[in-house]
Amino acid sequence: MLVALFLGSTYLALPNLWFAVLVLGLYLLIQQVENIWLRPQILSHSLRLHPGLVFVGVIGALALQGVLGALLIVPLMASFGILGRYLHCKMLGKEPWPSDPTAIEHVVLDSSGRDISVSVSHEHRE
Repeated sequence: MLVALFLGSTYLALPNLWFAVLVLGLYLLIQQVENIWLRPQILSHSLRLHPGLVFVGVIGALALQGVLGALLIVPLMASFGILGRYLHCKMLGKEPWPSDPTAIEHVVLDSSGRDISVSVSHEHRE
């Protein structure tokens, strides 16, 4: 910001003050996009939570508890999510911690309507 204010632009024909305002506006826009869209995407993917849930949780905690609540809500939501998945698997009689974490269980019904679920392993290729 200070560099834009004192040195200005050699590319754009703007006074130094307006160039500094432009740089500040672009910086704030990029920060907002990162904080509103990118960060919930990354957190939701790594914690297996929906991005909207992360966003609403952070905004709600920020409004109710302040910055400390916003910092603590995502780990709390992830912990409750793990606990909920564990209880769900235990109630259905499934293995809560499969040996192959990349395996996805597909529910398949035969012609009589019986559940013949199949577990398919997807390898991660780089």
